[in-house]
Amino acid sequence: MYEAGGNKDARLGIICTGTGSDYARTVGIPRHYEEACRRISDSKQVTVDLGTIEYSQNGSRMERVFVNFAGMGFDAEIVRRTTRSFKALGSTLSYLLGVFTTLVSYRNREIEVVIDGEKSLKKVCAVVANNGRYAGGGMFAAPDADLSDGLLDIMIIGDIGKADLIRSLPSIYKGTHNSHPKVTMKRAKEVEIRSEQSLNLQADGELLGNLPVRFGIIPSALNIIV
Repeated sequence: MYEAGGNKDARLGIICTGTGSDYARTVGIPRHYEEACRRISDSKQVTVDLGTIEYSQNGSRMERVFVNFAGMGFDAEIVRRTTRSFKALGSTLSYLLGVFTTLVSYRNREIEVVIDGEKSLKKVCAVVANNGRYAGGGMFAAPDADLSDGLLDIMIIGDIGKADLIRSLPSIYKGTHNSHPKVTMKRAKEVEIRSEQSLNLQADGELLGNLPVRFGIIPSALNIIV
């Protein structure tokens, strides 16, 4: 896995050009480019963690980092459909269309998940490793996530039915979905997931490969100008 290193004095400035700008929202960077440019000349900064993901792609083992969130299952299938068909429509609308088109054919899958060494077998809709708080164009997916705590906030959506998932969708934008009996939130340094069934993966809205997958964290890895 990746390890912290490099130039500790380097700082990253961010100007939003993405569909959702969810990570910028968590960090506190304005979406308007003129204000974001003004911030870059400022001396204020935050030091944040980076997520890591190891996965399979065409039979090869791959590694990469992510800044905001990464996930598998329903979550990754939404990314696939949104990217291919709806991305030009804007963040919230494109994501919602991705959700509803994915609902038509998606089936929950059996997985083996190991969270900081604790193994369990589950049937799930999705598992998402959150470093930031927002995802999917404004969804308040991990309300308690802290970019600098050295931990990932793991959201496990269990064997939820389609009608229940649709009814619960507004609560994800409000950040109140954690009270749903099919949703489990855990903090962890490392998560491994395996399955005999094929499942897609995504990281920061980019479709990757397949399981098995390992999510990890690099504490205090990046300085961001805010």
